[in-house]
Amino acid sequence: MTKWQVTKFGDVVRKVKNKWVREESSIERYVAGGHMDSGNLKIERWGDVNQGYVGPAFNSLFSPGQVLFGSRRTYLKKMAVVDFEGVCSNTTFILESSNLELLLQEYLPILMLNEKFHKFTLLHSKGSVTPYINFSDLAKYEFMLPPVSQQKIAIELFEKFQNSLNLFSNSIYNMDDLFSGMIDHLIHNGTFRGQDLKEITTGIFESSKLTIPAHWELVQLSELVESHKAGIFKPKKLFGAGHNIVGVADLYGVREIDGRIFNQVELT
Repeated sequence: MTKWQVTKFGDVVRKVKNKWVREESSIERYVAGGHMDSGNLKIERWGDVNQGYVGPAFNSLFSPGQVLFGSRRTYLKKMAVVDFEGVCSNTTFILESSNLELLLQEYLPILMLNEKFHKFTLLHSKGSVTPYINFSDLAKYEFMLPPVSQQKIAIELFEKFQNSLNLFSNSIYNMDDLFSGMIDHLIHNGTFRGQDLKEITTGIFESSKLTIPAHWELVQLSELVESHKAGIFKPKKLFGAGHNIVGVADLYGVREIDGRIFNQVELT
């Protein structure tokens, strides 16, 4: 295939139905719906089949590289690419490409992240209390499938984006830890030692507790600084006069080698 073609999901994707026989397997992990985070393609937690009860619904065996898709409450957008062997329940679809000459496995999650795909799952879900979608309905989803050569380009770009996103997330966590450590040091060893303290919830993810001096206040940055709205307008006759300014759009002119900005306009 050398051109984009209208394709049905079920023509290039299959639902894997490998059954798990506990007595004949050394599998240690199981993944339930609660282990998948909305909008996160990576499984970061799981259950241990050797610890506690695993219900009979957990009878589907998955392998690294396959896509897990939560078929219930699809509005939660629970989907992940697994990098280990494990088992899941029959309400979690295990999906893979059925024709690698047409659809690369790495392109499948990119396809399923499309908002059009998400809206299709909502439209074709059944039930009101716990809406669900059948694979037979999912198979009818139509989309434009690019040739493999362009899928490879999309996969490369997507992986770079994911790596950048992970680095950004790690940086936020590190900054949060650094700030907490700094405050802790000041309280116990420095300026605020011996003062009355209080505990607050802070951090960008609103998940960490921080002890601070009782007289401190938690405020929004917007309460302390003023922002300049985008857009600077001036008559054409004034172009070329005044001070140089840099806008967000001008950052596209930044050279990676030395960080210099070449695109600039001027303001009187």
